[in-house]
Amino acid sequence: PDRYIDIYAVWDGEELLFGMNAQLIAVLHGYENVAYTLQWQISADNIEFQDIKDATDARLNVTVTEENYLSWWRVQVLITDVL
Repeated sequence: PDRYIDIYAVWDGEELLFGMNAQLIAVLHGYENVAYTLQWQISADNIEFQDIKDATDARLNVTVTEENYLSWWRVQVLITDVL
């Protein structure tokens, strides 16, 4: 199947600075006939990713900090059933 995910980042203002909130939005394409769960993940090196606790919606709110502003973010899709 032809499935893919677009991820968008939105925030208020022109610049995203420490302490500001951003929202990551996952838009899934080609997942209409399957049941799935989502899990947002973060990585410092784009190799080893860790699940973000309770981050299972299509939108993830993030406060930008000195610890995470260079991090890699992704959403994992686990297909649980074919409808």
